Amino acid sequence: MFWQNLIVLIIVLGSCIYLARRLYFSISGNSSGCGSACNGCSAGDKASEDQNLVQLVQIEPSPKKHEVNR
Repeated sequence: MFWQNLIVLIIVLGSCIYLARRLYFSISGNSSGCGSACNGCSAGDKASEDQNLVQLVQIEPSPKKHEVNR
C-alpha cells in the first residue's frame, strides 16, 4: 500500500510543479517561441511565414432519388 501512495505523491508533486512553472512563465512573460504565431517575437514572425493555408470547400450532398422525380 505504501508504494501506491508514493506513486500518487510523485504524480501530484509533478503536476503541481508543472502548473507552477506555467503560471510563472505566463505572469513573467519570459517565454521564447510559444508557438502561437502572435508576431510578438522573431519566432512568431518565422512561424507565420512558414504557415501553409488550405482553403476549405463545402461539398453539398447529392439529392435523393425520390426528391429528383418530384
